[in-house]
Amino acid sequence: DLDEGGVRVPFFMKIPKYGPQLVKLWAAHIDILPTLADFLNISVPENLEIHGKSLKPLIDGNYDWEDRYFFTHHVNFKFDTIPGAVRDQEYLLTMKNKQKELFNLIEDPSQKHNIMENELTKAAEMEGQYLIWLKKMTERGIEPPLIQVGHQAVPIVELPAPDGKRFGSVAFQGEMGWANDWFVGFQSQEDYVQWDLEVVEGMTYEVFLQMSNDSPFTLLLSLNNELLEIPFDEVNTAELVPNQDRVPRGEVEEYIWPELPLGKIKFEKGELNLKLGIAEKDDNSPSIKGLIFKKVSL
Repeated sequence: DLDEGGVRVPFFMKIPKYGPQLVKLWAAHIDILPTLADFLNISVPENLEIHGKSLKPLIDGNYDWEDRYFFTHHVNFKFDTIPGAVRDQEYLLTMKNKQKELFNLIEDPSQKHNIMENELTKAAEMEGQYLIWLKKMTERGIEPPLIQVGHQAVPIVELPAPDGKRFGSVAFQGEMGWANDWFVGFQSQEDYVQWDLEVVEGMTYEVFLQMSNDSPFTLLLSLNNELLEIPFDEVNTAELVPNQDRVPRGEVEEYIWPELPLGKIKFEKGELNLKLGIAEKDDNSPSIKGLIFKKVSL
């Protein structure tokens, strides 16, 4: 969602030698890395083009804080400039199909009063900043970068379902593919999922599959067209995590997923297309949450 109920959440940090406090100025996920680096006295190279900034001054009580814009852009299966939104510490502009709305979040946090007609200059300024940001974010194209594996300093790598690509009849259980979703709809060899990887340094991993299946089947694992067939003769079941929701959620539930070993695999340096599918037609599709790589110490 573009509105406050969909994007604004509390953020908690526990920092040694700091007592409880509430910081009301807004921040975003882009600020986490520079904040941690600041607390650890680690300089962030400028060529990384980090978009956020350290929140340490706020945490230290320095509220002399320059306002800035926060941007949201959604892709509903097909890329477009909208839906999108831009906000600062006072205003929120949402841009949807044939609809633009501006809200004063200090006076109207529930977004009940669209003040677009009374603040056309402010709305135009915010939309202009949004379009400048979107152009910069897409100047290298809209395809996501390859997922890097093979870093010596990162012994465990997770490939969740939402980071993969779907082919054939494969779908997300929750339709939209949000962060905790998983793949379903494997019915034939035409149905598979793929992660596009960059192995930065050759490395051997023990590979685990997060999966639930109601009946035996044979998994197809392809590494740059090198095909492995891995039989699963037993049923594996994900365990539901009880929730404390006060209203029915519109997304999938949380589960604890079995981590099933696929064996040790050596990944050679370079680009790698990793695919998962099934060997035979099956009406009982497995549910695949993702893959976990654990570095093997040689």
